Amino acid sequence: PPRTVLLAAGAAVVALGAGALVPVVRSALAAPDFTAALPDLAPLPLRAGPDGVLRGDLVAAPAGAGLRYNGGTPLLKLKEGDRVRLAFRNDLDAPSSLHLHGLPLPPAVDAPLDHLEPGGTSVQEFTVPEGTAGTYWYHPHAHGDVERQLLAGLAGPIVVAGPADHADWDDRLLMFTRVGRDIAVNGAVRPVFTPNRGLTRLRLLNATAGDHLLLGAVRAGARLPLHLIATDGGLVDRPVELTEVLLAPGERGEVLVDTSAAGRFTLTALPYSVYGAGGATSAEVGLVAADVPAGLAAV
Repeated sequence: PPRTVLLAAGAAVVALGAGALVPVVRSALAAPDFTAALPDLAPLPLRAGPDGVLRGDLVAAPAGAGLRYNGGTPLLKLKEGDRVRLAFRNDLDAPSSLHLHGLPLPPAVDAPLDHLEPGGTSVQEFTVPEGTAGTYWYHPHAHGDVERQLLAGLAGPIVVAGPADHADWDDRLLMFTRVGRDIAVNGAVRPVFTPNRGLTRLRLLNATAGDHLLLGAVRAGARLPLHLIATDGGLVDRPVELTEVLLAPGERGEVLVDTSAAGRFTLTALPYSVYGAGGATSAEVGLVAADVPAGLAAV
């Protein structure tokens, strides 16, 4: 398909443009605590029945000082064409619901405003449509209580695999949530990861309740080029080179970044104002660091 060809061509675009750096006004905060490893979110167990349907269970319940699905943040990993039966139970002390955000499903399947009382259950059965490979997420959509439940920890990612997925890339999911005064990445504050390929795909998911994130990759005070390959609507027709990606709450984006040159770069929330010129501006904050080892071949 044309999108597959263009996406593969994006690797060559990144390799050709890898040397270009764009100066930034202020360098990223070099926080000394980029030491914790970036967590890998465990996949939600799916059971294949004799009918070929994949079955999984999600339970929203208190966990520690917050709320979690199945006690954590399960990653729902699917493929185009998968038949899925997802059972949900609300073990909170308040009404809730399960919304599969971004997946093109009919209201009869994904009914986020159908609130479940405590102890209530629901089932969502669907086939993942062809052409929907990309990054999505799930969360509650309880009217009047969404923000509280999100901030308490009820959110999880969905990744749909498709024919354009590339084995020669390091594929990293980065899910941003607010934890007090900090923005966490996969549940950790200022974590670090080590790329294992010369080209890395960053799946960016803004799962905060109200933060607009203007994201850039910064190395030694300069921005690395990013190549946008997917948005909320899935894969774009051709990679788009840019130096920053703005994600509103709930929004997703996927970028390729060259990781063949050894050294550290930081994915940074750059200063941004939702009020326009002259309005209050957010601070510049490093969110996650990448320590690129020597010896990774350029793609």
